[in-house]
Amino acid sequence: MSDKTIEVRIADALKNDTTAADLAALLVEVEQALATAEQDAAATSKAAMDVTITPDPDRARASIELATLVVGRLQTALSHLQSRYQEAEASEFLSRWQADRDRVEVRRDKAAAEFSKSRELIERLAAIFSNAEAVDRDVSRINISAPSGQRHLQQVELIARNLASFSSSDRSIAASTTLLGFDGKTAWPPRQQGLGVAMAQAMVTSAHDARYSDNWHGAADAQQQQLSREQQRLAAWHKEQERLQSARLRHEDLENRKRRTA
Repeated sequence: MSDKTIEVRIADALKNDTTAADLAALLVEVEQALATAEQDAAATSKAAMDVTITPDPDRARASIELATLVVGRLQTALSHLQSRYQEAEASEFLSRWQADRDRVEVRRDKAAAEFSKSRELIERLAAIFSNAEAVDRDVSRINISAPSGQRHLQQVELIARNLASFSSSDRSIAASTTLLGFDGKTAWPPRQQGLGVAMAQAMVTSAHDARYSDNWHGAADAQQQQLSREQQRLAAWHKEQERLQSARLRHEDLENRKRRTA
């Protein structure tokens, strides 16, 4: 392939909207042509300096200038091609990235729409767990007060999952689950009010605080009585929860022993 032909191809590639792949292929050809031209220029220069080979100085000078010109033009063309290749590659990458981004964005929006449905699912699941907990309290009450020989009731989740009892391999779903609502707050399990919170709430008064009135002694006594009642209420609640848990465990142990001996 002649230098003129490759130069024309270089000019066309730089002038037209050439792909990065085509530019890369042309770059390889230009690098090879440049290497050949540099070798030819070195040989031409050596021959031009030898009067036995090129006795005519004008011809010698012309041959050197032409060889140098070919090398220089190819070097310049190579530089332009490399810049154009980098631009084309960056442009094509950007186009591919934007297309990929748009595809992912469509999938993202679809997934977000699906995820938004979890709001209702979380609320429904929390309501189901809460209702089961309330029913289980009645189940425990029925079982604890059952006369001798009467059929006992199982908990809601055991019936739903067709289990005889909970174990390390069959853990309670409701007891092992924590649900966060879309507001970032815990939707399940229900938040139990601690004693410190109850005491703090008990200390909140109306805009007119009796502690700063002439009746501050009576207000202080009333506040102390309110705190005392709240402490008693919480203590009783914890005691009842412990009693129900112990009764539930005794009942489950009894049922397991009956099944083993049956």
